[in-house]
Amino acid sequence: MKKLIALCTVLALMLGLCGCTVNKAEDALTQYLDAVGDLQYVAANELAIIDAADEDKIDPVLTQSDFNDTLLASLTYDIWSSEKVDSDTVTFRVQLHQIAMKQVYSDVITQYSEYMLEQSTQGIDPTEEEITQVLNQYMLEAVQDNKTVKTTSTVEIEMRKVDGKWKVVMDKELLNGLFGGLVEAMDELISTDDGE
Repeated sequence: MKKLIALCTVLALMLGLCGCTVNKAEDALTQYLDAVGDLQYVAANELAIIDAADEDKIDPVLTQSDFNDTLLASLTYDIWSSEKVDSDTVTFRVQLHQIAMKQVYSDVITQYSEYMLEQSTQGIDPTEEEITQVLNQYMLEAVQDNKTVKTTSTVEIEMRKVDGKWKVVMDKELLNGLFGGLVEAMDELISTDDGE
């Protein structure tokens, strides 16, 4: 009987520690997603690390801009489930609700193409800075005009303990979810251009 009680006590303690690990990781994830939605970029960036596999492909640092502010303020989320991988890693399944930027991006590209055609017919060769400014303006207008066009993406978010603190592993899938499919839309455009 004493062995059974001891075994139950150890089991309860182990389950409690597992739950504590998951709860603390979820708290950090919630802080990160809330910071992103509240446009607290410094706080969000401190809670994120980049996935080594994506280090050459993405920039995990969120920065202030009219476009980012308008888009990221629209972010909402639901944490669905969690899976403890080990004592320093927990994976969460999260639904991210965001403006459907993948759909909006095609409109921006159409506007940009029309702008470049008009410049060309007028014999104008816009500078890189002018092109960037025009694209940024088109993107901002597209977000402002399409706030009600929403998409939901289900994302696997890895939380990793680094120096005793839980951090979000920023990878391309998460970045794409935060930006409403924009990363995927840009990748598709690049792959289309490369295929031609």
